[in-house]
Amino acid sequence: MMQLLRKLAADFGGAYVCVVVAFFALVKGFSGGMVRGLALPYFQDELNADLSEYHAVYTFVLIMPWC
Repeated sequence: MMQLLRKLAADFGGAYVCVVVAFFALVKGFSGGMVRGLALPYFQDELNADLSEYHAVYTFVLIMPWC
């Protein structure tokens, strides 16, 4: 992994590689975790959905755009 990062840093610059890694860590990691943490209470409270309905909707509606 370090060899790949060194090659990318040599080709594109270290600052660019750091920004790209931070962007993906924050956007996909932090916001994905926040969506997961807030979606279940929303579905249960506002939509009166049970866990199986939540899982079906979450899988197809909330995760598919990330794919």
